[in-house]
Amino acid sequence: MAKIHTNAFPGFFLTSLGPEFLADYYKSAIHDSSSHGIGLWDRGALVGFAIGYPDSRAFYMRLLVRRFHKWAYHGLRILLRHPTAVAHLLTSAFFGRTEETVSKPPTYILLASIAVDAPHLSAAGTTLLKAWEASIAIEHDFRGIFLTTDKSNNSRAIHFYTKNGYRQTEQFTTRKGRTMIRFEKELAS
Repeated sequence: MAKIHTNAFPGFFLTSLGPEFLADYYKSAIHDSSSHGIGLWDRGALVGFAIGYPDSRAFYMRLLVRRFHKWAYHGLRILLRHPTAVAHLLTSAFFGRTEETVSKPPTYILLASIAVDAPHLSAAGTTLLKAWEASIAIEHDFRGIFLTTDKSNNSRAIHFYTKNGYRQTEQFTTRKGRTMIRFEKELAS
């Protein structure tokens, strides 16, 4: 998952924290009781994944508490390499990612990450998204999905979500000055 994430999101904040951090992050996400994930496989190899959770603030708190020693280790490494990144991580964990959770209906789930290995990108992204949507609608009784994505230099992702039935519900600027778009999609009952 870390390699797929790194290739799909070059230059993004989590990617900058390194493959070891990403591997532990996704391992924790997979094992979290509230997360909902799905993998896309080709000949026994993972080529894509989608993962989300209904409450990002609670997810980050559990992530820190359950594996504190691992995250303390990562925090120290990050502090030495990227001192400002530690503040960003702690803000997300303790104060929630308010840009993702404001006005969220309780039966909606956050699509936190979806990524597909480049050689499989063309059709696989939609296949993966539809499979994840079906899984959460049927198995977990969520009524909708929400997500945020960058507005700038991101026309491909914006087009992807729009063509798959997501509607833009909000535009906002993060504390770091990034303009973001919030998308939502209601799932069929």
